[in-house]
Amino acid sequence: MKEKQLSLLSRVELAEISREKPCVILVRACYTNCVSIEKILALVNLSEAQTKVKGRLFEDRFGELYVGCALVQNPKNTLLNDAIPLYRTEKTLSSKLEKDVNKIKLLLQQKRRYYYAN
Repeated sequence: MKEKQLSLLSRVELAEISREKPCVILVRACYTNCVSIEKILALVNLSEAQTKVKGRLFEDRFGELYVGCALVQNPKNTLLNDAIPLYRTEKTLSSKLEKDVNKIKLLLQQKRRYYYAN
C-alpha cells in the first residue's frame, strides 16, 4: 500500500491487519436455493482467534457467497494456485437461512390471511 492509502487507516486497523495471516480453507458455493456439494479451495486472511470457519460465510470480489467447511492444515503449493481469494463476513449460514425463512413465513401468513378473508 502507498503512504496515502495507509494514512486512511487508523492504528487499530493497521494492527489488526498485521495480525492476520493467509489460511487455506475448504468452502462450498452458496446459491439462493441451495449449497453446492463440491468443495473448493479458498485463500482467506484470518487471525488466530478466527480459526473457526465451519458454517461461516465468505464473499468473493464479485459478491458471491461461500460457506466454510474446514481449515486445511498443510496445503501443497500446487493447490494454492487454484485457490480463490475470499473475504470473511460477519454472518453465519444460520443467520442467512433465518433471514430467508422469515421471508417465506411472512408470505405464507399473508396468503393465509387472504384465504380466510375471502
